[in-house]
Amino acid sequence: MVQGDDDPGTKRPQRDYKWMVRAGQASTIGWVLVISPLIGFAIGDWIDGKLHSYPWATIIFLILGVAAGFYEVIKLVIRLSK
Repeated sequence: MVQGDDDPGTKRPQRDYKWMVRAGQASTIGWVLVISPLIGFAIGDWIDGKLHSYPWATIIFLILGVAAGFYEVIKLVIRLSK
């Protein structure tokens, strides 16, 4: 044990870990942009299989997935910039 570690009068500087939290949140941007369209594609493909309407539901839900991904990225960037 280092001398003075257990001394209540010794003050250590507080470390700010907010940058780590923000870096972790920012690292999800890539996943959001990939997963959202994949989910949209999967839902559209499933609906097309049930309704025999290929490729219309797939295209619509793929576009909705891309839009949802960009919406989430915009929300995240706004949250991180505060």
